[in-house]
Amino acid sequence: MKNKFQKNTQSNQKRYQFVADIIRSRSPERVLDIGCGTGEELTVPLAREFPNVNFIAEDSDQKTIDYAIEKHSELKNIKFRKNISKDCRFQVIIASEVIEHVIEPHKFLSALHQRLDQKGCLILTLPNG
Repeated sequence: MKNKFQKNTQSNQKRYQFVADIIRSRSPERVLDIGCGTGEELTVPLAREFPNVNFIAEDSDQKTIDYAIEKHSELKNIKFRKNISKDCRFQVIIASEVIEHVIEPHKFLSALHQRLDQKGCLILTLPNG
């Protein structure tokens, strides 16, 4: 049975495969998923598929983060946070279906760019509906 946070759609599966292929090709140590929600659509499945990658899942809603922490505490390679240090650097940053909610996208993208390692990769996905 699905909970109120889960959706299982063909577009989610395509998005997952797109992101997983990039992670597989780049072999990062650390990945940030910004705007992760509960993580159930993307971050959690990625953490299961890539157990040697450390995932930081950040969302602005504390209740969502609390739910994710409680629900997925068995995954040792994923940390759910409301806010993390802006000084942390990542080899891959995921912003999946987030930018359309941002008031100033250029500032958001610039801030994400500053959090990338020198050869880091930013993955953006947008709804196609």
